[in-house]
Amino acid sequence: MCFIGKHFFVNVNDPNGELRVEILNQAGQVMPRFAAKNCVPLAADKTLQAVRWRGIEDLSSLANQPVRFRFQLKNGKLRCRRRPRIFQQS
Repeated sequence: MCFIGKHFFVNVNDPNGELRVEILNQAGQVMPRFAAKNCVPLAADKTLQAVRWRGIEDLSSLANQPVRFRFQLKNGKLRCRRRPRIFQQS
Protein backbone atom coordinates (compact mmCIF):
# COMPACT_ATOMS: atom_id res chain seq x y z
CA MET A 1 0.00 0.00 0.00
CA CYS A 2 1.19 3.50 -0.81
CA PHE A 3 0.54 6.56 1.32
CA ILE A 4 -1.48 9.25 -0.51
CA GLY A 5 -2.37 11.78 2.18
CA LYS A 6 -0.74 14.76 3.82
CA HIS A 7 -1.75 13.88 7.39
CA PHE A 8 -2.18 10.74 9.46
CA PHE A 9 -5.06 10.40 11.92
CA VAL A 10 -5.88 7.80 14.55
CA ASN A 11 -8.85 6.98 16.71
CA VAL A 12 -7.35 6.66 20.15
CA ASN A 13 -8.47 6.22 23.73
CA ASP A 14 -5.50 6.84 26.00
CA PRO A 15 -6.24 9.91 28.16
CA ASN A 16 -3.94 8.55 30.89
CA GLY A 17 -1.42 6.97 28.55
CA GLU A 18 0.72 7.78 25.59
CA LEU A 19 0.75 6.98 21.90
CA ARG A 20 3.70 7.45 19.58
CA VAL A 21 3.83 6.38 15.96
CA GLU A 22 6.80 5.78 13.72
CA ILE A 23 6.86 5.36 9.97
CA LEU A 24 8.85 2.59 8.33
CA ASN A 25 9.92 2.22 4.72
CA GLN A 26 9.03 -0.74 2.53
CA ALA A 27 11.98 -2.72 3.92
CA GLY A 28 10.67 -2.25 7.47
CA GLN A 29 13.35 0.23 8.53
CA VAL A 30 12.39 3.28 10.57
CA MET A 31 12.56 6.50 8.56
CA PRO A 32 14.69 8.70 10.88
CA ARG A 33 12.56 11.86 10.52
CA PHE A 34 9.51 9.80 11.50
CA ALA A 35 11.03 7.86 14.41
CA ALA A 36 8.98 7.41 17.58
CA LYS A 37 11.32 9.75 19.46
CA ASN A 38 10.32 12.55 17.04
CA CYS A 39 6.59 11.86 17.33
CA VAL A 40 4.65 14.30 19.46
CA PRO A 41 3.15 12.04 22.17
CA LEU A 42 -0.64 11.77 22.23
CA ALA A 43 -2.76 11.43 25.34
CA ALA A 44 -6.42 11.77 24.32
CA ASP A 45 -9.79 10.09 23.90
CA LYS A 46 -10.61 11.25 20.41
CA THR A 47 -11.49 10.16 16.92
CA LEU A 48 -9.51 11.63 14.05
CA GLN A 49 -6.62 12.69 16.28
CA ALA A 50 -3.78 14.00 14.11
CA VAL A 51 -0.37 12.41 14.60
CA ARG A 52 2.54 14.82 14.26
CA TRP A 53 6.32 14.65 14.23
CA ARG A 54 8.61 17.44 15.40
CA GLY A 55 9.89 19.59 12.54
CA ILE A 56 7.49 18.03 10.01
CA GLU A 57 4.80 20.26 8.49
CA ASP A 58 2.91 17.45 6.74
CA LEU A 59 3.48 14.03 5.19
CA SER A 60 3.46 15.08 1.55
CA SER A 61 7.08 13.88 1.25
CA LEU A 62 5.72 10.34 1.62
CA ALA A 63 3.19 10.62 -1.22
CA ASN A 64 3.00 7.48 -3.35
CA GLN A 65 5.63 5.68 -1.26
CA PRO A 66 5.00 2.29 0.30
CA VAL A 67 5.14 2.77 4.07
CA ARG A 68 4.26 0.99 7.30
CA PHE A 69 3.23 2.43 10.64
CA ARG A 70 4.41 1.11 14.01
CA PHE A 71 2.45 2.10 17.10
CA GLN A 72 3.84 2.41 20.63
CA LEU A 73 0.87 2.59 22.99
CA LYS A 74 0.89 2.72 26.79
CA ASN A 75 -2.33 2.39 28.81
CA GLY A 76 -4.76 2.87 25.95
CA LYS A 77 -6.62 1.52 22.93
CA LEU A 78 -6.57 2.21 19.21
CA ARG A 79 -9.84 1.97 17.35
CA CYS A 80 -10.44 1.41 13.65
CA ARG A 81 -13.84 0.87 12.07
CA ARG A 82 -12.78 0.85 8.42
CA ARG A 83 -9.71 1.04 6.24
CA PRO A 84 -8.59 4.66 6.01
CA ARG A 85 -8.48 6.43 2.65
CA ILE A 86 -4.85 7.40 2.98
CA PHE A 87 -3.54 4.42 1.02
CA GLN A 88 -3.77 3.26 -2.54
CA GLN A 89 -2.94 -0.17 -3.89
CA SER A 90 0.62 -0.24 -5.23
